[in-house]
Amino acid sequence: MVLEKKLEFPSTKDAWWFMRRIFINFVKINVKSKQTDGRTNGRQAIKKPHLSFQLSNRISLGVATKAQAPGKFLTEMSNNGEQHFMKENENTRMILKEKNVRFWKDQKILIQIVIVGVQIITFVCMYMSVSLKTDITNLTSCRQGDAALESSCADCFCVAADRLSMRDILNIASQKEFKNLLDEDWKTRQKILEEDLSHKIDEKANQLTKLVKDLQEKLTSLDKDWNKRNEALKDDLIRRIEGIKDTLSSLGTRVEGVDGQLHFFFSEIGNLNNYIAVFFFAMIIGGITFVYKLLINRQPTFERTRHNEEKEKRPSSGEIIEKLSRKKVEMGTLIVSFDGATHQFHRGIFKAISAKSTLPVKEAVIQYFGDLLKVEPHKLVVIFVDSNARNIILENPESEIGNFKNQATDVFISLGCDVFVVYCKDKVSQNLSPDNLYNPKLHSVESHPVLRKLKEREMVLSVNTKFHPHQVSHMESCCKKIFCDMM
Repeated sequence: MVLEKKLEFPSTKDAWWFMRRIFINFVKINVKSKQTDGRTNGRQAIKKPHLSFQLSNRISLGVATKAQAPGKFLTEMSNNGEQHFMKENENTRMILKEKNVRFWKDQKILIQIVIVGVQIITFVCMYMSVSLKTDITNLTSCRQGDAALESSCADCFCVAADRLSMRDILNIASQKEFKNLLDEDWKTRQKILEEDLSHKIDEKANQLTKLVKDLQEKLTSLDKDWNKRNEALKDDLIRRIEGIKDTLSSLGTRVEGVDGQLHFFFSEIGNLNNYIAVFFFAMIIGGITFVYKLLINRQPTFERTRHNEEKEKRPSSGEIIEKLSRKKVEMGTLIVSFDGATHQFHRGIFKAISAKSTLPVKEAVIQYFGDLLKVEPHKLVVIFVDSNARNIILENPESEIGNFKNQATDVFISLGCDVFVVYCKDKVSQNLSPDNLYNPKLHSVESHPVLRKLKEREMVLSVNTKFHPHQVSHMESCCKKIFCDMM
């Protein structure tokens, strides 16, 4: 609804001017008054109605009169207030002159202060109320689209230039419009989410496509590689089968030849005498072989005598080690032989290694335990053992007769010497491969405890008449390492 007449209210500047005038008049009254007691006289002196009641009545009348101008209202209130204050000041001066009382102890003045404060608060509240009504009136005019009241829009929160009425604001703020806004916002958010999700789905799909493509390429390459390997294996198998067929064909041919020779041989033996002659011939060959082996395994007479003498006077290994440990282990190489007849042969074999060495090389032939006690121990000891029919390098007390070579080797090892054992005149070692230091068919190397320890340190060798190049380089490197550690 449109107001018939616009309510005008004093501006903020007029209100502050009015309050200032009231405060100045009040201060003038209290500063110019003298100190008086004035409690009783003050009550009698003030016969007229109090200023505060008149001010409140005037303010109430001014508010009730809607058509009254704010400037006239404030001017009238100000003039009336000054007149009443001046009259009260004259009465108060007269009383304060008679009584010497301080003005702040005057109960009348304190009451005036309280009343003035209440009036100020009342005035401020009324001002805010009227101002709020004015804003509501202007806002109502804007909502109804009153062109005559568009100037009032300067004090409210609407924009007159855009002619946004209150009806539009209420329509926007209505529940339906608010729901529409929420729906539109939700659609917008949903659209954004769908676009984001579709973008991410496209990225993941591209990644999966790339992975599938890579897997397909790898599978294709694996198939090609697998086909190549299958072809290679197939060709290799076919080649081997062809070789086996050729071998079987050649074997069949050989078997046929042997069969023919046997047939021819038996065809030549026409009677029993031929069979008997063959039998006696085989018996003679077997007897010769048996006697040969018996003579080889039998010790000579002097060896049996020496063995018996040594058995009577042979010291234990502990006694030999104790006596030899008193001697100093000298720097150099000691060549040990157990047979004086082959000693020079052993010396000639070792020249291939000692030719480049500057350290002294000594020789010793040990045939008795007494010879072993006379030997000067050296850091490097090379023990040469001649070959025999049973390929016994060092005796095994559990299976062979005698223990001299084994005990001598064990004594040198116990003294801290680095011992090499060389098995000589082994015909199989003539064609020794570079990967082997000794003949692999010498099974005693694996079964004998002392030789097994030396084999783990690569100190067991076998030769025919000379060292192979790889054996020479191996021994030279071991000698350098041994003597470098000593220095």
